[in-house]
Amino acid sequence: MKPPRLTGYQTAYSNEKHPGELEVCIYGDPAGLRSLAKLLNFIADLDQTKEPFPDEHDSYHHHVFVAGQYRGHSQQITLGRADDKKGRKRFDVFPKPSKKA
Repeated sequence: MKPPRLTGYQTAYSNEKHPGELEVCIYGDPAGLRSLAKLLNFIADLDQTKEPFPDEHDSYHHHVFVAGQYRGHSQQITLGRADDKKGRKRFDVFPKPSKKA
């Protein structure tokens, strides 16, 4: 299944609030944020069992390009699932949630 294309304006960057403490910021115009929300919903609702993966433990991810003309702004962001085809969380690749969140 083909993911929806981004429309409108989005930009993403990381901001170092304190030394070693990074914050990821995503901004956009209303059309761009709605478009990003549609893409996130598509990824969340995707039936991964119907997608071909090179590795059975892989999970769906999608690379998108956003406006990123400034130093520190990323032009590419990767949006993806942290569970595999069988619905198992991939803590071999992604960190476990912290208890303080």
